[in-house]
Amino acid sequence: NYRYYSDVDTEIGPSFSCEMRTITPLTSNYAVLRSEIDSLVSSGSTNISEGVSWGLRVLSPQYPFREADQYSSKVQKVMVVLSDGNNMIVKRDGHPGGSDFSAYGYMENRRLEGVEGRYDQQEILDAMDARTQLACQNAKAVGIRVFTIRLALEDDRSENLLTECASDPEDFIDVQDSDDLDEAFAEIADRISILYLSH
Repeated sequence: NYRYYSDVDTEIGPSFSCEMRTITPLTSNYAVLRSEIDSLVSSGSTNISEGVSWGLRVLSPQYPFREADQYSSKVQKVMVVLSDGNNMIVKRDGHPGGSDFSAYGYMENRRLEGVEGRYDQQEILDAMDARTQLACQNAKAVGIRVFTIRLALEDDRSENLLTECASDPEDFIDVQDSDDLDEAFAEIADRISILYLSH
C-alpha cells in the first residue's frame, strides 16, 4: 500500500539493489573468483549482518549452497568480514515506509528486531549492530573462525563491533590504507597455516 518515491538521488523501493551480482559458491577456480571480484560494484548502504549471514550460508553444507564440507574437527572453516563502513539504514521522515528500503524492507514493516513504535535513527543503528553480533555469534557457534578487517574507518563503533564479531580480539585487523590489504590477508593466511600445522 506504499507509494514509492525518493528524496535522494538513488531509487528507493522493492527493486532497490536487485541488480547486485549473485553470490559465487565456494570454488577453487581462482580465475572465476578473480573475475567475480573484479566485477563487484559497491552500492547501497552497509549491512554487515547480511554479509555475515550469507557467508555462513556459503560455508554451510546445507542449502542454499551445497559446496562446503561437513562441519568437522578435520575441516577448518574461515570467514573474513571486510567493511569500510558502519551499519546504516537511513530513517526517512515523511516517507510511508519510514526509511530507505533494505534487506529488512522498510522500518514500518517491523522486520528488524529492536526497532519498535516511534523509532529514531540511533535505534535503527543499534538494532543493526545487535543483529550483526548475533550473525557473528551464529557463525562462531558452528566452529567458523571469523576474521574482521576494518578498512579506512576510525571510530569506536566500528572497532567495538568488528572486534566483538571476530573469533578473537587479535582476529580484528585495522587497515587504514587500501594499499595495505594484501598484507592483512597475508597475515590471516599465516595465522590459518600455523593453526593447521599445529594439529
